[in-house]
Amino acid sequence: MTTSENDAIGVEMRCQLLCLKGWKTQDHERESAGRQFGDGVTMQSMNIQELYLTQKEALRGRTRQVTSLLREDHAAWRPVPGALSIGEILRHLWVSEQGMRNIALNGDFSYYEKRIPGGLSAVLGTPRTIAEEIASLESTQTETLALAAAFPLARWEEVRVHEGLGVRRAVAQSFLD
Repeated sequence: MTTSENDAIGVEMRCQLLCLKGWKTQDHERESAGRQFGDGVTMQSMNIQELYLTQKEALRGRTRQVTSLLREDHAAWRPVPGALSIGEILRHLWVSEQGMRNIALNGDFSYYEKRIPGGLSAVLGTPRTIAEEIASLESTQTETLALAAAFPLARWEEVRVHEGLGVRRAVAQSFLD
């Protein structure tokens, strides 16, 4: 599968997942911009920022459900030798979110400048306790939601470019990844 085919599948899957949040039955109050479909279903119009914030909050809720099940003795567990441990996965979640957020908001590619040549270990660092990693994840998600909500909608289509790494990413794409 080519990169462009993979990107197309990713975009299509994202649209399917994200658009589900906009569906409501006719029994609910409709916005004037909503589009009506058969079987009493109305899809509410959302801009990319609203869609992102809605999806991010839903994912955050699911992440909280999963992380609430973790205990400290899970930190070093790996599904197979060589895979990331639970502690490393938690750390990867918040470190990569911060890195992608910095690209989106500031055009700061320092995360990619370390990650691409050095691999994940170059940016990951050493996991701390499960509680500390969950707290960092929670804090990062809170910051991302606030910053994304405050970021002007008109700028979500801007493109961030790093010629040296051959990377071109729209702000919206950086937030969604």
